[in-house]
Amino acid sequence: MPYPEMNIKSPRSPALSVIIPIYNCGKFLADAIKSIRQQTFGDFECLLCDASDDGSSDFLRELAIRDPRLRIIRQAKSTLGQALQEGLLSARAPFVARMDADDIALPQRFAVQVAHMQTHPELLALGSAIQYMDADGNLGRTAVMPRKKDIPVAILWGCPIAHPTAMFRRDASLKAGGYRALFPFWEDYDLWLRLSRLGPLDNIPQVLVRYRMHGGNSVEVHAAKGRPYAIAAQAAYLLALKTGRDPLDGEQALPAPERLLAALPKRERLLLLGRMLACTAHFIGDEEEDALGREWLEELRAAMPDSRIREILGVFHMRCVKRYARRSFIRALKHFFSASFFAPATVAAMCGKLFMQYIKMLKLPLNTPPGR
Repeated sequence: MPYPEMNIKSPRSPALSVIIPIYNCGKFLADAIKSIRQQTFGDFECLLCDASDDGSSDFLRELAIRDPRLRIIRQAKSTLGQALQEGLLSARAPFVARMDADDIALPQRFAVQVAHMQTHPELLALGSAIQYMDADGNLGRTAVMPRKKDIPVAILWGCPIAHPTAMFRRDASLKAGGYRALFPFWEDYDLWLRLSRLGPLDNIPQVLVRYRMHGGNSVEVHAAKGRPYAIAAQAAYLLALKTGRDPLDGEQALPAPERLLAALPKRERLLLLGRMLACTAHFIGDEEEDALGREWLEELRAAMPDSRIREILGVFHMRCVKRYARRSFIRALKHFFSASFFAPATVAAMCGKLFMQYIKMLKLPLNTPPGR
């Protein structure tokens, strides 16, 4: 049952600190905060890191008076990573949860995740499956994230934990360096990579968060701008695995990704670039839209034959199929044939996954978003 809003004591040492960065979130913010206040697990503080300047968050002041679990932290406009780091340093609980100001946490989210973290003390971070929804709240498909045993491989292909579902140990995250100001984009990926060097990460296959896709999501809008940061984060991670030292430690500004890549063996560098190319293709596009990606593709194709590069090229072309399926049937078909040439087994696996996703979506209203 939801906690009565007029009869809540503010915990001095809560079990959980929830960080929500807020910047001009408009009509979505009230529902996001409501979903936090209605959690079945009530021993938390919610840090509202608010940099809004359009008046859309003004109602939070009165709400925080009625519910002392809400703590407003006024911030100047900054990067998401900087806002989150301030929240992390202000957190008082051993567990920290993330939440976005346009998503919805299901009522049992905190209870399920806290219980799982308590019974699995080796875990440093825990996410969950998500269900996409559109701007109007219409539900789309479900995305199940990789489990603990699969994360060491999955983390090389992008974020293994959906950031708004994350719960992690505060002490471990601070030991890893927290959210680094070096990363205005992919700040979560950089943190998961560093945390994974200290201990295991995991995901619960249960949907605990509804993830809103509304055309303004950073992962879509800033995909091309953010990709160099993902490359830098992974290159630093791979180098740290080799040397035991993160090459970004002590840096005041992020070095050019090329400098980090140059320290890797050629094949490892190509595999990294290929993975990052493939995992962003459905946002950025193929070589006709992505000039830098065109150069990487030429290098990858020149390195053939190579089974791992063939797999990467297969994934890249299948992600392009996903991007162009509704825009240009001919272009999508061209990419499908290319994917089938490079990696038929990968194509079969991805087609099977897509088929199951769309079978499930047939049960949903026709105007639901396809998700990522």
